[in-house]
Amino acid sequence: MAVGFPSHSTRSRKVPEAPPRGNSQARRLLTCVNPGAETWFDGVMEPVVKAKVTSNGGSRAMPNPKTVLHAFNSFACYSEPERLLLQGMFASPTAHEPGTELISTGAPFDGPRLILSGWAYSAVNFVDGRRQIIDFYLPSDVMGLSTRPGARAPASFFALSKLVTVPADPLVPPLDQRERFPGLWKACQAIEGRQEFRHVQQIVRLGRQLARERMASLLLDIYRRLERLGVRGDEPFEMPATQEILGDALGLSTVHINRTLQDLRHEGLIRISHGSMQVLDLPRLAALAGEMPSERMHN
Repeated sequence: MAVGFPSHSTRSRKVPEAPPRGNSQARRLLTCVNPGAETWFDGVMEPVVKAKVTSNGGSRAMPNPKTVLHAFNSFACYSEPERLLLQGMFASPTAHEPGTELISTGAPFDGPRLILSGWAYSAVNFVDGRRQIIDFYLPSDVMGLSTRPGARAPASFFALSKLVTVPADPLVPPLDQRERFPGLWKACQAIEGRQEFRHVQQIVRLGRQLARERMASLLLDIYRRLERLGVRGDEPFEMPATQEILGDALGLSTVHINRTLQDLRHEGLIRISHGSMQVLDLPRLAALAGEMPSERMHN
């Protein structure tokens, strides 16, 4: 399967500001869910907005970072002071090259980051070169967040594709100020709840599911999460995970991953090609994955 994966690098850089551009539709979206957003939208969000990606002469839809804010605001209703804190998060976006280690195992969870665009993953690396991928992080996800004082990273976090993030420190209000920021506290709990549920899903995949079920479960989870960012079932979206990456996530060899993907493609469930994916038959994919009602609740 021809899915390209960029070479590893350890460089991160600030995203340069772009001149203001007239995008009234995007402003209406942002100000609807976050009044006052138009004062910072042009200079901060515009540089990382990419609605289409061209590959081998074709285009595919990918999650648009303009919708990340909308998904993020679905966690809670925020007071005016909370809204001002959230606005401040978007003032300093940073770009990370594929392969960049974002958080090291054992490092303090003292600098959470919100993903605007791109994918990341967490993994445990063995001394012999093997690794187990624990979770994937997509646009609107937050890496390195914990409400437990003194929490440390149980795994390392890496950029899977070109990544743009912003500091999410305002999300974790000090213990003595949580009554002043109930919306932020609720958002923290919702984010942690989703992450914990994904980890339970991963345990179930690796412990009790067959190869076809594991693959269907992972692809369905990714699709459900991107769905809330506006991805529709009839359009392809970015899929930067290679067969090696999928194998490290599902505990399968690349040969087994290739065979499993081919089976799902031949059965008309999915289409994956050149770094993009399309769900062709969502009900059958969900049935194969063994999706439960609680999964829809958490996604």
